Amino acid sequence: GASRPMLPAQQWCSTCICGEKVGGLATERTLGTKYDSLYEADLAPIRPAKASEVLSFSMATDQPLRGAPIRYGRLWYLLGDERVELVTVTLHNNGIVIVCKERKAAISLSPFALIRNCRFHDTYKDRDISDLKVFKISLFAQSLVYHFGVRCEDPTEAEAERLLWVADLVRVVARINQSLFPPFDMSCKPIVSVASTFRRLMAGYLIYYEDRGPAATVLYAELHAHSHLDGQAILELYEDEHCEVLAVEIVLTAETKCSENQGIGSSCFAVEDHRLSARTCLERRLWLRALSNIKVKLQNKAPTPSAEELSVYRDAIEDQLLSTRSALEEERTAVADLDPLLRRLPRKSASPFLTPRRSSRMNSRGNDSITARGFSAGTDCCPDEPDSRCPSRIVPEEAPPKPTRDLFEFSPPKPGNDSRPVVRISV
Repeated sequence: GASRPMLPAQQWCSTCICGEKVGGLATERTLGTKYDSLYEADLAPIRPAKASEVLSFSMATDQPLRGAPIRYGRLWYLLGDERVELVTVTLHNNGIVIVCKERKAAISLSPFALIRNCRFHDTYKDRDISDLKVFKISLFAQSLVYHFGVRCEDPTEAEAERLLWVADLVRVVARINQSLFPPFDMSCKPIVSVASTFRRLMAGYLIYYEDRGPAATVLYAELHAHSHLDGQAILELYEDEHCEVLAVEIVLTAETKCSENQGIGSSCFAVEDHRLSARTCLERRLWLRALSNIKVKLQNKAPTPSAEELSVYRDAIEDQLLSTRSALEEERTAVADLDPLLRRLPRKSASPFLTPRRSSRMNSRGNDSITARGFSAGTDCCPDEPDSRCPSRIVPEEAPPKPTRDLFEFSPPKPGNDSRPVVRISV
């Protein structure tokens, strides 16, 4: 069949669910025949498509912050040259405000923000900052990372203070994420009037990252059973739960990389170069488990499941949904009356925004691009690769080194001027 439009990929790295480190993910894949004709006879008529607006939200970092401050305090901001600045940080419902002397930066967060604890390398000898309890905010979709440190005379108090900041940040990102979803229940049953859903295993809304904008678009994802005829399975993303307008089609093979993004309380994951966010951590776990099971069947060249076997698979997934339903209800109740915390984009359809995929090894913005902060940058940095401006002695706890793009960038002195570089805020 004809290939469906895909999004451009960027360089990035994550941890595969099988434990493999994934980097520079391959993007070449072929679309073939999806299924045999087993379920194509005597189908109910397909309903005409209904007019609707796609739920799409801006991920720009300069959006107005909402609500009263949730947390306020003094933290140390770690610069790329291993210097620190004492800043005032205020946490709001959808972002943070950072103030350093007379300079101020407001940064709105998104579902694709990761919160991690960090530590210094064991060999680091700089006693001036090695006592800091460090955490980071990683906006990996925009290739931006901020490191903050907590300092107290008592290390136990510093650890407790960091824990409070991290817990509140995780809750803010989770509320932003969940505020974008419409009310829905995960489904395993096909839609009788829509033939393309007859081999559905599970379906539900996911947030799909679009590089153009960037934007967070809520699409209805449907995972199909595998087929032995072409050794593939399909993950289709529609504009809504009616499954009438297809926006993205992802072909799954035995070699497809499925990975989760490492972050406390994160609901983000990826299938090859497609970045997704589930409504909750529990739903992310369910999606990844289902994808893993599909890959195992493809690797073992299992035969195409019959109608009876499909029913067994669906029942197993339904059992998993039932076991987590109470926890999901609690999380949904907490944001039931919450308005979306990101700016809505006026869109009638997702399709015009989907662009052909580019190589994941290439910089999608070009060599002289403008970063999300407004300054020129030669390349996009990857969340799991070193960056020249990263605090070189800091690593996430129990994780590889991560990069940073500094909030406070340093301009070189003008020729003939012996004064020190001037700090400027990159907003």
